Amino acid sequence: MSVRRRVSPAPPSSCPFDTPQITQAMLVRYRQLTDLLAERDRLRKLILRQLDANVDVEPGQLNLSVHESERRVLTWKKLEAFLQADDVAWIRSNTPATICRQLNVIGEIG
Repeated sequence: MSVRRRVSPAPPSSCPFDTPQITQAMLVRYRQLTDLLAERDRLRKLILRQLDANVDVEPGQLNLSVHESERRVLTWKKLEAFLQADDVAWIRSNTPATICRQLNVIGEIG
């Protein structure tokens, strides 16, 4: 027996910036969030350095844990250690490029 479910339409966007135009408010908020992200990254590095140095966490409502995982990153140079240079060159020339997009907000916030 199969059960059919009715799919509801998607709710309207809850983003206050969902407008037909890229507004200055959107760009200002994006810049602010970018700055916050940079600050978060600096603080993350500091906390990890302190943990590595066995610094205690202040007692309170919050605590932390660190999840560590291992990655294998294959670079062209590492690949050349296993394959002939001609083979690596062929692979490199036949591998499609990955498109990366970086959004930059230019100008000063007044």
